[in-house]
Amino acid sequence: NVNRFLLWFKNILNSSLISIINGWNLRTSFFCLKILPTDWTTSDFGEPNIIVFNDNVQFDLKKEKLTNNKLVINLTSNEIKILKLLIKNSNQFLNRELMNKELNLDYLSRSSDMQISRLRMKLKKYCGLTEIIRSVHGKGYKIFY
Repeated sequence: NVNRFLLWFKNILNSSLISIINGWNLRTSFFCLKILPTDWTTSDFGEPNIIVFNDNVQFDLKKEKLTNNKLVINLTSNEIKILKLLIKNSNQFLNRELMNKELNLDYLSRSSDMQISRLRMKLKKYCGLTEIIRSVHGKGYKIFY
């Protein structure tokens, strides 16, 4: 398996992302190189299968495994579904109704809130990730990474 590299170029003047190397004509000489794991792949849509929360903590969307320093953190099937939903909808708030629908729970159930609470506790205890899942009253939950 060939190592895959993701190169991010940053504009020196305004520090904005210019592009990902893909044979494009780039107009800057300053860049930083990020080496990804050898099993890093992309889905059919070009999105990474591995979500990196920090230097030690990663979530593999395809294998559905959360790891901290290569130690696998045990998550329930619903916690995995919630984490995947939050990542998939990271640009918006995830409301309780959608979560309950995806988890096949009763429409008015607060069970999803309890599962979010347990997921937050695991992320904090085993991964040192605090405040990664935030809630806003009346809007829902959002993941920040």
